[in-house]
Amino acid sequence: MIPLRRTGEPRVLRENGIKWRDELLAERAREPGRRPRSARYAHEEVKTALGAMSRGKCCYCEAKPDELEVDHYVEVAEDAGRSFVWENLYLACKLCQRKATNEEIPVSDCLDPCDEKVAPGEHLDFTDEQIRARDESALGDRTIRKYRLESGLHDHRRMKQLNLFLRELVAIQAKALEEGRKVSEREWTELRRYRGRGHPYSLMFDRCLEKLGQ
Repeated sequence: MIPLRRTGEPRVLRENGIKWRDELLAERAREPGRRPRSARYAHEEVKTALGAMSRGKCCYCEAKPDELEVDHYVEVAEDAGRSFVWENLYLACKLCQRKATNEEIPVSDCLDPCDEKVAPGEHLDFTDEQIRARDESALGDRTIRKYRLESGLHDHRRMKQLNLFLRELVAIQAKALEEGRKVSEREWTELRRYRGRGHPYSLMFDRCLEKLGQ
């Protein structure tokens, strides 16, 4: 998870959000448990804006799979009135959408990528591909458990990316050794692209490069 900056509300929500909310609440009065229409809260305008905001990554785990879906930060079951609220919508992978319910772990007790007052990197850390709470942060620990970021599937995704980085690093180091020199600044700059905010798991690579003195 990295800090995200919420962009302006998409036109389709600005013009229709209140009407859609009222219609949904009326439907739920007749049929409790009725879900909002995904064609509305996940309208193409909304997905495009969220994709730009999160740089095409899952806002929780930083994966960059082929398919991402619009997620309700505060779940519909918890507050259906926020179903079409722009600040309540994020882009997430299917794996992170299997998150713990608000009854189990409230989002108010977790990191919010768009909270400008709290930096996720101050609460999350990595040992190789495995995520952990930084300095035993309770906020980091609850976030990890909320989105099940410690699961084997998440580890597998991160390890695939980490292996790409390590293969490139080893090749660069081998070339430098063969030529009797240190790894050049240009080569380090090339490796630093892994910590770019548009790269999958950039926080993990930020930690990795820090350990390498970069």
